[in-house]
Amino acid sequence: MHATHPPQCSVCKKALTPWQILAEQKNHTTANKSTNALKPQPYHCCGSFECSNILAKVSTMSTPQFASYLSFHSQNIIARETNAKREAERLAAQRREEDEENQTTYQHYLQNNENLNRLSHPLLVIPSSSAPLIPLEEDRKKNFTELLQNLIAQASEDGFTYSDEHKINEKKCQDNNAYLAASTALSSINNQACTLCKGGCCTQGYDHAYLTAATLYRFMQSENGHSPAMVMEEYLGRLPEKSVDGSCLFHTQSGCALTREMRSDVCNGYLCDNLKNFNQQFSGHTNEKNGRSGAGEPQENINKSATRDSCPSNKGVVVKGAIIKGAVVISRALDNWRNQNHSGNNQIIKTVVIEPSEPGSEKT
Repeated sequence: MHATHPPQCSVCKKALTPWQILAEQKNHTTANKSTNALKPQPYHCCGSFECSNILAKVSTMSTPQFASYLSFHSQNIIARETNAKREAERLAAQRREEDEENQTTYQHYLQNNENLNRLSHPLLVIPSSSAPLIPLEEDRKKNFTELLQNLIAQASEDGFTYSDEHKINEKKCQDNNAYLAASTALSSINNQACTLCKGGCCTQGYDHAYLTAATLYRFMQSENGHSPAMVMEEYLGRLPEKSVDGSCLFHTQSGCALTREMRSDVCNGYLCDNLKNFNQQFSGHTNEKNGRSGAGEPQENINKSATRDSCPSNKGVVVKGAIIKGAVVISRALDNWRNQNHSGNNQIIKTVVIEPSEPGSEKT
């Protein structure tokens, strides 16, 4: 006997699941219940929005017209999904290659530094911003001025209230900063890592710097108090003469031109994935998302082993009864966003040791 193959979607050519087949049969039966015999079912559908919309055109065209229409869209969808699959495979292969290079570089670094080991100095891989400084264009200044005027007007309205989006960003900011507030050592490691990165997460700030009406309202209501005119003057007065090419207009060689209280919650609370994971592992906090904490150990094991010794100090972060004295940091060429799709050469540009006992120090 020959094995029977499940029907395929007439558009994307994906095999239908048993549930999709049953649903299709039910719909077909219902549509033909007034007849004694079911009409042949010429097309199958996976149920996706796109495929359903394409097949819904069958009643609006002649048979030859629809056949041509279906063939055209089917080929486009299949080509698009084939390209997406190839791109996913390329990214996975490049990530594996980079992971292997990271581990080889890390192991070599440990072997050549007898005072370092995997427990005392775990690996941290960060992105970076290596674009040059260029004069800030007048068009960008004009775009920002118009945005700022609009945001100030919104923040000055009577009865202004924070949006749900702002509350979500504020909560993310508080959650990420909670790790650092609990440990001066971890905070120092983060500060040094971000200094090495030089704003690899700032490159999508463009001409808006993630500012919102809520940011400006908070700034206006701050301890010193700021009138709308003062807010306009403060922000425009901090526009630099030069900023990093292709990045936020406030992104300079020395960091953000805005003070922390003037920045958005997105900027104040954002951490790249690797740094966020590092904090979750080595802070003693529980990662509620997956129930794990510490260096890959179950949450309950970390809690038991770290209870007595896990007081934060300036000399290290205690995890599993051992002190994390610092980190071996590998900095790669791509910024945080280009790194996610590996669009470009993501070579290693620097490997350093950072330690909270010597803030700002680098051992190359």
